[in-house]
Amino acid sequence: MKNGDMPASPLGAVASADGCCYSSGEFVHPNEWGLTKREAFSMAAMQGFCACPAVIANPEKLAGYAVEQADALLMALEES
Repeated sequence: MKNGDMPASPLGAVASADGCCYSSGEFVHPNEWGLTKREAFSMAAMQGFCACPAVIANPEKLAGYAVEQADALLMALEES
C-alpha cells in the first residue's frame, strides 16, 4: 500500500464480526476507516486555498490544485 493510501489517523482498531470495534493493532482498509493521508493533505490544502480571498478559481480547478499539493507533499516525504 502506498504511503498516500495509508490512514491519516490510524486508530489500530478493526471491526469484529458483530460490528463492534476492538483494539488489535491492525489497520482496516483506509476506505473503510477514515481519510487517507492523501485525502487529509488535499483537504488541508483546499482549506488554505479557500481561506485566501485572492484565490479565484472554479471549484474543479481549486480541487485539482489541492490534490496536486497533496501529491507534491507525499512525494517530498518519500524522498526524505
